[in-house]
Amino acid sequence: MADIAKHGRERMMLKIAIACLLLTLSSEAQITESCRVIHGRARRYCGDGQLRIWHIGTHHDFEPDRSSWQRVEGWLEAGAKPTGACQDNADLFADFLICPTEPYKKGAVQKAKVKGAYHRRYEAGSATAFVLTLHHLFPRVPDGRQLENNRADDDPT
Repeated sequence: MADIAKHGRERMMLKIAIACLLLTLSSEAQITESCRVIHGRARRYCGDGQLRIWHIGTHHDFEPDRSSWQRVEGWLEAGAKPTGACQDNADLFADFLICPTEPYKKGAVQKAKVKGAYHRRYEAGSATAFVLTLHHLFPRVPDGRQLENNRADDDPT
C-alpha cells in the first residue's frame, strides 16, 4: 500500500513539474514576440546617436539590438549624400523584418533584432526636408534674390 501512495505522489510531483515547465516556457514566449514584417521608417538622430525604426501608422518605435545595429546603419549610409554630414542622411522607408527581443510596453521604444529591409526607398532626412520646405516657402528669383510676397523687389506689380 505504501508503494502505491509513493507512486501516486511521484506521479503528482511529475505533473506539477511539467505544468511549471510549461508555464515558464509560455511566459518566456510572451517576453519576445515572434518575428514579423512592419512597414516603417528608419532614421538616425545625430544629436544623441539614436537609431530608430518607426512603425508607420502607430506611435511605436523599435531600436535595433546590438547584433543588427551595424546592418541598419549600413542601409542608412547607402542612402546618404556623399558629404557624410549627419544632416545629409536619408530616411529609409521599407518593409522591415523585425524580431522583438523584449516585451512590448506602451509608449516605450522596444529593442528588436532587425533581420531584413525589403522594398527600400530613401527620402531626404529631416534636416534636408526642412531646408527644402524653407525654399518652397521662400522662393528665390533666378538671379538668387529673395522673393518678397512671391515677387521680386523690382517687380512693379
